[in-house]
Formats: sequence, structure tokens, C-alpha cells
Amino acid sequence: MLNTLIKLAGFGLLFIVLVELIARTEDSVRYDAPFWGHYHLEGIRGVDDRGTVRCEANSRYKHFELGANGFRLTPHLENADRSLIWLGASEAFGLYETPGEDIANQLERGFARDGVSVDVVNASCFGLNLTRLQRIVEDPVAGMQPELLALYPTPHFYLDMIEVKADAPPEPSANNGGAGGGFVSRVATKSRDVIKAFLPLALQDRIRVYQASRALGNTSDDELWKTPPADRLALFEAHTRGLLTAAKATGARVALLTHANAFHKQATLNESLLQSWQKFYPRATGEVLIEFDAQANELLRRLAREYNVALIDIAEKVAGDPSDFADFSHFTDTGAAKVAAELEAWVLAN
Repeated sequence: MLNTLIKLAGFGLLFIVLVELIARTEDSVRYDAPFWGHYHLEGIRGVDDRGTVRCEANSRYKHFELGANGFRLTPHLENADRSLIWLGASEAFGLYETPGEDIANQLERGFARDGVSVDVVNASCFGLNLTRLQRIVEDPVAGMQPELLALYPTPHFYLDMIEVKADAPPEPSANNGGAGGGFVSRVATKSRDVIKAFLPLALQDRIRVYQASRALGNTSDDELWKTPPADRLALFEAHTRGLLTAAKATGARVALLTHANAFHKQATLNESLLQSWQKFYPRATGEVLIEFDAQANELLRRLAREYNVALIDIAEKVAGDPSDFADFSHFTDTGAAKVAAELEAWVLAN
């Protein structure tokens, strides 16, 4: 009996190793991925010498390819008449669009179709709060001397459990590579994504509630937000002012975009989708998330006037059609097309 169990365990282990090798081989063949080491989206994000968390130069994950400045590659136009830098977090970077259909790529194709010579640079990266955007504007964007700079801030970062603050300089001995850490099974990662896609929505909602509850830990009811927290909105304003000051100092013409979400102008809220957003910000109810976004957008409209920069009201322009969103705030191909059209209209008017 014991020998049988040992044999079964051995066959089971051999099967797991074989499947893991197959998964790694598939990544290598399909995406030219390294066979050993980590291979995941977080692996293209690292820390620069100032301690700023941002996308790493010359890194790659699947169809996400980054160039020398850690900027997502788009077709480069030599000797273009103008240059536009597109800067924001994951919504601007483009996570869920079909390859080549992110905002920057669609915008560049739109210019080419209309005979306009503009080189579009996608300087965005997932996880960029306003302090990180400001540092990227200060270096390297300022040194690139762009004629046009479009900014897409993400307000809901300011509802995180931990208050947003500027990244600290790295420790001299710290390993800042994005792909560090121990062994991570690619089979486990792929399996989790597949299983999640087939889970009933009711079960996914239960899992999200559990995850949010665990994230809250010992947080008391008094620490939960029933209304948008004024101190976090004030912090968002302060950081937006810092970003706009740095942006204007580049000498570029600046456009500030309001933030779109999948719930604005919806007669009926998709509660499951709202729960998927709240999972990341468990101190806030879904209603607080929506209202915070709305109040932050009002603040962006006011600051655009105060700083005399262009306002592109994406929150109003891309609203009312759920098919424009892949989740609570990231765009589909059609949503990205609408954002690109608004950006092109601004450029052509300037």
C-alpha cells in the first residue's frame, strides 16, 4: 500500500513538472519569453534610481513592449512635425484592448489617416499615482521637450488603504528589478485565470467580499468611509497641482483629462462590477467610489481653468455605454477609440 502511494505521488509530481515545462515552453514559443524566472505583467514594472515605481526600460510581457525610457512602444515617426506624450496609469497604458488598439496606437493611426504628422509617445504605466506621474514629467519627459502633453489622472488610487505619498529613494542594497522573488508557477497563474473566467458571478462576488474583508483586517467600522473622505480628496488636489506645475514647466501645451468609469450615466448599476472595483478599495462602499470619482473630476475641471490648461472631459464624452469598458474603468477597443478621437480633436485645434 505504501509503495503504491509513493508511486502515485511520484507520478503526480512528474505530471506537475511536465505541465509546468509545457506552460513555460508555450510562453517561450508564443511570446519569446524567458524559459526560467518570472514571467508576468508585474515583471515589467520596477523602481528607478529615485525610488519611483514605474515601467522598466526595454522590458516585455506578451504584447506589452517597452522602450529605452520604459515607455510603451508605438510606431515611431522620424522627423514628425509635433510630438505628443500620453501619460497616465493602467487605463492610459492600455491593459485590455486588442494588441495595437490601445489609445496611443489608435491615436497615432488617426493622425496618419488624416495626414497629420504627430509622433505619439505612450509614457503611461499601471500603478502610477500623481506623485509618480509628476516625477516622470520632471524626468525624462521634460528633457524630451514635447510640444503636447496629455495627462490622465486616476482618482481612486487615493482611496487605497495606505495614503498615497511620494516613493522614497531605494536602499543601496535593495533589489529593484521587477522580476525578482522566488519561484512562481506559471501553471498556477494560467489556471487561476481560466477558473476565474468560468466561475458563476455570484461565487465571484462572494470571493471578492471575502478578499475585501481580509484586506480590512482589524479596521473598525468608524474607519470605513460612508462618504468621500475630504482629506483624501484634498491630497488628490495637492498632488494634481504638483503635476500641473511640473507639466507647465516643460513648455508643452497641456491637456488635463477627467476620469471615466463604467457607472457614470447608468440608470442601473452593475453590482457585480461595482464589487470588483470595491475589492481593491475596501474602506469605501461602491457608492463612495463613484462619488469620489465624480468629485475628483469636478476638481480637475476647476484646476484646468485655474492653471489655464486644456480640459478634455472624458468622463462625460465616454459614458453611458458599458461596451466601452472592459471592467470598472479600463477601456475596450471602442472606449479607447473614443478617447483617441477626443485627443486628436484637441491636437487639431491646437
